[in-house]
Amino acid sequence: MESNKIIIIPTYNEKENILECNYPITSSGENETILIPIVETNSFAVKSFELKEPIIINNLDLEYQKYFLNRSNKFIPEDIKSLYYCPIIDNDNVIGIFTIRSSQQGIFRDFNFDILNTLRTYLDISIKNILSYENLQKSINELQVTQNKLVRNEKMASLGQLTAGIAHEIKNPLNFVINFSDLSMDLIEDIVDEINNLKETKNIETINEIEELIEDMKLNVTKINEHSKRADNIIKNMLQHSRGDAGEYSLVDINALVSEFTKLSYHGMRASDTEFNVNIIYDLDKSLEKVKVVPHNISRVIINVVSNAFFATSKKAKLLNETSDTTKFSPEVIIKTINNNNNFVIIVRDNGVGISTDNVPKIFTPFFTTKSTGQGTGLGLSISYEIVIEEHHGEITFETKENEFTEFKITIPKNLE
Repeated sequence: MESNKIIIIPTYNEKENILECNYPITSSGENETILIPIVETNSFAVKSFELKEPIIINNLDLEYQKYFLNRSNKFIPEDIKSLYYCPIIDNDNVIGIFTIRSSQQGIFRDFNFDILNTLRTYLDISIKNILSYENLQKSINELQVTQNKLVRNEKMASLGQLTAGIAHEIKNPLNFVINFSDLSMDLIEDIVDEINNLKETKNIETINEIEELIEDMKLNVTKINEHSKRADNIIKNMLQHSRGDAGEYSLVDINALVSEFTKLSYHGMRASDTEFNVNIIYDLDKSLEKVKVVPHNISRVIINVVSNAFFATSKKAKLLNETSDTTKFSPEVIIKTINNNNNFVIIVRDNGVGISTDNVPKIFTPFFTTKSTGQGTGLGLSISYEIVIEEHHGEITFETKENEFTEFKITIPKNLE
């Protein structure tokens, strides 16, 4: 009768603490999934795993007693007579068990084990490569998760700057509303008092005073209305620029967008550093008509580039102050737009610390940042690069000289869709 031979290479699953094999090689062509818990006390595979030594059986009916009190057919079919188990070891850790089982008795008595050892060596290399690939794939997946978190953090950082800027912009008109509301309430009380006096005296002078109070209250109410509308317009503009999904193009006044988000970036910087100050010079091309862009994403580009310019001037001012340098330094950022025939250009130039020669090639690299921990994610410029290059088919370039200036130039074709 032809013997039934099975070659099994169960690998160790540390997480589940089992030996598992999904594709055993059988002479009959049948496949069976094999799962052997390491806690199993009546398994030759587990015994070889624990001993870290080969187990060779030529007559299972007689030789099983060397290892176990009773023979178990739980993991080995009843017709199996000969067994060979050899652990595959990596750095003193068993990563799998090379196994041969046969229904023929005594096949390993005159067997050339040099061939098996050579085969085991190749299996050792193959399994290590497989495990290395699995670990690499796991690391790639973890890196992808981490990258997604960092992208979300960068978005939240931009949102934080926007929030601080919006809060500052709205705070002023709301302060006017509150102050004039308080004054109007006081005036109303004065008017009530004067009316009561008028009832008693019917005095012309009192009537004149009431008229003056009413005029003052009209003026206050006008101011309240004016500043309430200003706050409302700020909110409407912010909603207009932030509304819509990525990829949704709409006609936008680029000059207004640049101006609005530069101011918001400034106030966001001021919110985090009360000593920060900078002279912002606007040179906006009035001939630049509305163009089709994704406003939500272009606003992110403006925030990222302008915020970096503010940071560079702030850093230079602090460095000069720390070194007691008497050089007169006036932080300055120039914001410029240019209307060309087929495209428009946004230029942001600062007189800050500049970019070192070593860092120039890395400037658009994801996660690269020269800022301290907690001040930047290193994703602002890389995301801006994707928005300009990939989404708007434009170009973003820069020139710099260390300790003197940095100038970013963003060129975007008109009316993309």
